[in-house]
Amino acid sequence: MSVLNNKENEGLKKSTGAKRALTGLVLTSLIVGGSALGLYHECKANDPAKSVCPITILETKLFGYEAGLKHQYKDLVNTESDNFTVSNVEYHNPSVYYTAPAGYVLEDNVAVSYVEPTEVNRVKEDGTVVTYLEVPEGYILTQNDEGKLVGVKKVTPIMVEESAGISFDKDYGKNYNYGYWSYDGEEFEYDEAAFKLTHKMGR
Repeated sequence: MSVLNNKENEGLKKSTGAKRALTGLVLTSLIVGGSALGLYHECKANDPAKSVCPITILETKLFGYEAGLKHQYKDLVNTESDNFTVSNVEYHNPSVYYTAPAGYVLEDNVAVSYVEPTEVNRVKEDGTVVTYLEVPEGYILTQNDEGKLVGVKKVTPIMVEESAGISFDKDYGKNYNYGYWSYDGEEFEYDEAAFKLTHKMGR
């Protein structure tokens, strides 16, 4: 239930719309203004497979890092180089996934650990020996799907948030590099891995 009445909601929407329009106007002014030519040439001269251009940085400051990455994506798609070709450019949306801590497995978004129960012999007052099955603290003795007794412990899985990113290939002919652009909250980060192309001769 909204705590704002209709008039307040309309005012909020107009205010948000006004801010967006003002931000767009600032960007347009910069692009159309005297510094536009310099920004444009710097963008064209920039190698998006190595660094981000001024427009990517500007759009990030005005609209957020995803807008900046989308500009970087367009630059990568249109990359022209005499040394390599860029292919398989892909923009990855932000995502959330769950992972299990060490020693656990993920089952239905729950982290589960299994242990074998230990047999413990105890002597009663009358001298008879009784065998018990014990599990470590925090575990519950239960039957698995096969009817076998096991110790089970369930904990909350670790939530991992991945920001948006761009992946692409740089093909040099005899080898290629896999590149990935991301944003860590303060600056853009670039990771690259080199691969060698091999050809197996048929018999």
